[in-house]
Amino acid sequence: MIDVTGLDKYVKKLDTLTYIHLFIYAQLKKLNSLKEISNSLSRKKTVQRLAGLGSISKSQLSRKNREIPHEILDVTLRHLIQKFNTPLDL
Repeated sequence: MIDVTGLDKYVKKLDTLTYIHLFIYAQLKKLNSLKEISNSLSRKKTVQRLAGLGSISKSQLSRKNREIPHEILDVTLRHLIQKFNTPLDL
């Protein structure tokens, strides 16, 4: 969907997949604001390495929030829910 919409065509820093990863991290860590996400990323080297970013401002996160069509997030959420509800093959 990202490729079809051309959402990341001219993106240099915060691509859609990285954005989604950051917000999954924020949800798991119970970060309640864009400022908390930004601060957490700037303080934690492990998160920086996993995200592939040294830092990100709350305004960049806010802009990305406005740019991403809700359909992409809806499909992502449905996919994750399906993954969690599928039993593991052991």
